Amino acid sequence: MGSNDMARVLMVTHSPAPDYRIDKEAEALKAAGHEIFLIYPKLRREMSTIYKDSFCIPLNLRQRALEPIASRIAAKKFKKIINSIKPDVIHAHDITAANIVRFVIPNSIKFVYDDHEIWEYLRKRQVVATKNIMKKLIVRVIQFLTKKINKKITHKADMIIVINDHWIDYYQKKGINSGKIITIENFTSKSLSKYVLESKVTIDDFFIKDRRKKIIHSSKLKLSAKVVRDVSNFAKAAQELDDWVMVVFSSIDEEFEKLGVKFIDPKPRMEYLASVSKCDVALNALLLDERFHYSSSNRLYEFIALGLRVIASPAQTYVEKFGDDLIWAGTETPKEEIKEILRNIDNYTTGKDLQKFIEKYNWENEMAKLVKKYEELLKIRY
Repeated sequence: MGSNDMARVLMVTHSPAPDYRIDKEAEALKAAGHEIFLIYPKLRREMSTIYKDSFCIPLNLRQRALEPIASRIAAKKFKKIINSIKPDVIHAHDITAANIVRFVIPNSIKFVYDDHEIWEYLRKRQVVATKNIMKKLIVRVIQFLTKKINKKITHKADMIIVINDHWIDYYQKKGINSGKIITIENFTSKSLSKYVLESKVTIDDFFIKDRRKKIIHSSKLKLSAKVVRDVSNFAKAAQELDDWVMVVFSSIDEEFEKLGVKFIDPKPRMEYLASVSKCDVALNALLLDERFHYSSSNRLYEFIALGLRVIASPAQTYVEKFGDDLIWAGTETPKEEIKEILRNIDNYTTGKDLQKFIEKYNWENEMAKLVKKYEELLKIRY
């Protein structure tokens, strides 16, 4: 792109910074010559140096729940920043941020909606997972607002980013022009394995001292919540095999600790990946619904890039991509069947052989698509 095509891009998120996907998109756009700014609600680690400037605007529960009056209050704060930096593009990550932006974005500024989660389906899952009657009613109200607001956002947006091609058809059926939708999957870098090997970061002692084979998993939620994943049968299977242990990066869950699961506190990204690379099998067991049949799990592609065998629920998108090269077992797989898989793990496609898929499914290809789509968007501006 020529210098005249340089744009000022304001990224907005409801997620704490740094966020890996957001930072990587920002990095690609910066490399293409754009200036990138960020509005975020709170800082959990050191802010990336990618951004020309960043602004912390905390969001309360009502704003996260899409409550209209509360969202408009946040929008006033956003407007001051918008007026100050005068962006050419506002790139809103997920529905909370996009909902706030839609109240104040001028028609002269291009609006990008990056739908990481497919929020209507996420709300359905949250309704099912919520057991308390009063809380369930609240979640149902949020579900109603999500459907209504998502329709407004997607019709207003100049570009929509989804995580799987399936969702292009989904939005097209809702009357959205497919020409303004692009898929950016959560693939990982072709160089991830090299980065990890060369990082020289500290690996948790457990992975060095414990000689058992290891099934690796991670979870932001307690395992017993079982909102997105249920790994109960895998934990029980590993417990009954003397030469296996299940390791989870997460806060301790007593229910699973009793099943012999080893919990390790979440680590900085490179320390986590370096420790994962010392494991034998990675786990991606999902409670499958349409959203998860067509999701894009960054962790799965990281596991593959690091050379691990992968046990995964047979989500349609992964079956199409990997065929028989992944080990298909999910939340409903009986414990005895999982034990048989672990006993015969050497009979399955090796992690090294799986790494060939990263040549096709990698972040570099996705970022080239994003930069090209931005070029098209900005040509319309001029």
